[in-house]
Amino acid sequence: MALLALTDENLAYLKHALRSAYPEVKSSHRAEALAAACGFRTNISALSSLKDGSPGWPYLVDVSSDRFSARLSELGYSGIDGSQIPELVRSSDMPDRIWISCKAGDRRRLDAWFYECQRRDIPFLYVALRRKYANIDWDCISTDNRHDDVTRKENSSELVRIMFNAFQFFVHGRAKKAMFDASSFVGGIKDVPIAMVPELADAMFRILCQAIKHGERERIREAKAPMHDKAAEITNESQPHG
Repeated sequence: MALLALTDENLAYLKHALRSAYPEVKSSHRAEALAAACGFRTNISALSSLKDGSPGWPYLVDVSSDRFSARLSELGYSGIDGSQIPELVRSSDMPDRIWISCKAGDRRRLDAWFYECQRRDIPFLYVALRRKYANIDWDCISTDNRHDDVTRKENSSELVRIMFNAFQFFVHGRAKKAMFDASSFVGGIKDVPIAMVPELADAMFRILCQAIKHGERERIREAKAPMHDKAAEITNESQPHG
């Protein structure tokens, strides 16, 4: 699987890429298979989710090559291999990427990526590639400081625990050299085998973004609470007494 930010631009890119990768499949069937790969029952339900999501806070969905192939099989296409789907999702040409990879020390590429992350209000997460290993680094300085209560203050220790548990799950028995050295705000994972990087980078981004989004929802709820209380007070005062 590969993690995807569900935006109009990303879906448009994937539909175009799938046209080149699977020219034998009808356009409407490619759309249905892509929706299934993203976890939706139909293309219409996928498009509805796009409308429900916020442009600044798009849904994150796991795109499955198995679901893609299975849906095409249901539509009458047998033996189509969907294994290249994760590669398409993680393409460097994807409009709204969630992380990038680059050679260690490529400051120009990293600077450009930082400003994009800042514009989109997402964690600045990137992969620094070496020969056999890579480092996965992140810095939430790219996000609005209203999120600091999640990534830096009282809630951050629980977030670090969740991230470390995810790290242990992925590397257990597979990467003895890998080392988690981070806070939730800034840090990274060192010496990750190249083959393990995509899933682990996806996992770290998902955890950070879900925590930030949850904090944002709580702030909105708390901001609305006084208004609800005042409305209830006015309603109660308007009721006849005695």
